Amino acid sequence: MLSAVRGARLYGHLTGASAPPVTEIVDKDGKKVSNPAFEEWEARDQKILSCLLTSVSSGILSHIAKTKTAADA
Repeated sequence: MLSAVRGARLYGHLTGASAPPVTEIVDKDGKKVSNPAFEEWEARDQKILSCLLTSVSSGILSHIAKTKTAADA
């Protein structure tokens, strides 16, 4: 698992070094909208979290099942 994450250059999601961007930004009209950069970050993070959750033992899973990010897990 670790080699796949490093190979995809996503190791920062596990360590917390890859901090999420803000969830909303202000568009050209001054309205708050979803930040596409956050959506991309979240999608990558959730893929890693999913891999973690499916690859750990049931004993470990009970401790990390409710985490929201790969770094929290």
